[in-house]
Amino acid sequence: MIVPEVREYSGLHEYDGMVQDLSPDGVRAALRRLGGDPLDDPHDEAHLSAFENALRFQFGELELHRRNPLVHLGNLDLSSYDREYAPAEE
Repeated sequence: MIVPEVREYSGLHEYDGMVQDLSPDGVRAALRRLGGDPLDDPHDEAHLSAFENALRFQFGELELHRRNPLVHLGNLDLSSYDREYAPAEE
């Protein structure tokens, strides 16, 4: 759901050029993809669950993507491409 942050902090080139779909259908689809099998570590699972619940609230109930233009700015930020962050073959 947060492609700009994943692109910035993961260091994976598979997110290069990817723009988050913040259309109503795109957000609904992303919210449906949240969840899954629980993690092995209960501490990690608690953190992930809290994070996913926050996303459900922000994008599902508050619909911040419809009210806050700052949510869209991450898709336009090219500064992550200004520096080497992972070898291109990765």
